[in-house]
Amino acid sequence: MDIYLDLISKALPVTLSVSACAWLVAAVLGLGLGLLGGSRHRAVREGQFFVSTVLRGMPEVLAIYLLFFGLTDYGGMDFSPFSATVVALGLTQAGFWSEAVRGTLDLVPLRQREAGQSLGLSALQVHRHVVLPQIVQPLLAPALNMFVALMKLTAIAAAVGLPELLHSGRAEMDRTYQVIPVVIALAVIYVVVTLPLTHLVGAVERRSRSRSTQESMPVFS
Repeated sequence: MDIYLDLISKALPVTLSVSACAWLVAAVLGLGLGLLGGSRHRAVREGQFFVSTVLRGMPEVLAIYLLFFGLTDYGGMDFSPFSATVVALGLTQAGFWSEAVRGTLDLVPLRQREAGQSLGLSALQVHRHVVLPQIVQPLLAPALNMFVALMKLTAIAAAVGLPELLHSGRAEMDRTYQVIPVVIALAVIYVVVTLPLTHLVGAVERRSRSRSTQESMPVFS
């Protein structure tokens, strides 16, 4: 029981904090990058695809090492284990999130954007008042999925000494020499935290499908 209390009281808040901050970084950067994928200019679209491909192809551990060791030693920037993990996970997940955003742009008919422009709206106003309100619902489930994925990805922060769940679990193993109980405790904590989120993702997806089906049904008068 002491193992659970130590992990929940000390390590779990770190894991949740990293996940939340990295999710925010990925959501903001990925949204901006994804909207660029809907640009009318080919150079902008190709640039967006190149950047998202690089971010998606970057291993998370390598990104943390580059920030924590590379930029700290050679770039003159001082990244803590927490900030290096948040930025690294945020950047890599932003690549995947940008593709999710770019995919939902196809759900917004082109004629609606053109109508907004014909009313004198700028490109930014069209995205704010026409595009974004229509892509929020389809992006809810992917957003929750990204948070669940980030929670599990925080385990790689043990490589730079961040006291999240895995790192704290290893320290507990070294202190007590109890490997199996600690592993079981870690598994239980991860499942208990992520299972409700997984069910919530399923509920959101079912609601989204039901709403799409109702909107696509013909109306007879």
